Amino acid sequence: MAYAGQTIENPVSGERITFTQTAADTGGELLAFDMTLSVDGHVPGAHVHPVQEERFEIVSGTMRFRMNGKTIVAGPGDVVTVPPGARHKFANGGDEPVQVRVEVRPAMKMEDLLVNTVELATEGKTNARACRSPSTWRCSCSSTSARCAPRSRPRPSSRR
Repeated sequence: MAYAGQTIENPVSGERITFTQTAADTGGELLAFDMTLSVDGHVPGAHVHPVQEERFEIVSGTMRFRMNGKTIVAGPGDVVTVPPGARHKFANGGDEPVQVRVEVRPAMKMEDLLVNTVELATEGKTNARACRSPSTWRCSCSSTSARCAPRSRPRPSSRR
């Protein structure tokens, strides 16, 4: 179980996360953490949170978001809110590390998902996108009840 003050670091995605409030601290209402993205840092792929809202407050640096097909570039003082159900991904959008404050509501078990993802990356069980395969990602998510999943796109059929 994650705890306030705990820091985890994903060597593949370049995310460094320090939990400031966990589900246990807030009765499940909020997960809050400070995140640093390395110069080439990124989230492990586009994804959707069906019932959770994510709020990103940029402290320093530049972040690039892709949300529902639109690109958003955010800098210090900007806030980007990802509503439930929005397909999104993010990355460092500049040439220096990014500092950002993140809030996830409701918390559900998102901190467990983050810790599990870091464990997979640390064990070498992910690729450069920080996921081994869609089945690894779904397994990681479903085991924590974080209720997120990558949005899969239909593959073109080779049959006629």
